[in-house]
Amino acid sequence: MIALYFVTIGVIIGSRIGEMGGFSFLQWMVPGMVMMSV
Repeated sequence: MIALYFVTIGVIIGSRIGEMGGFSFLQWMVPGMVMMSV
């Protein structure tokens, strides 16, 4: 389920958002998703 979320949000929406604070959207999102799964 989390992998599906990474693909849909990270790739599709992340390409539209661009960079945030010098990080790509996927790099920005991964730590939060890891902490949510703990």
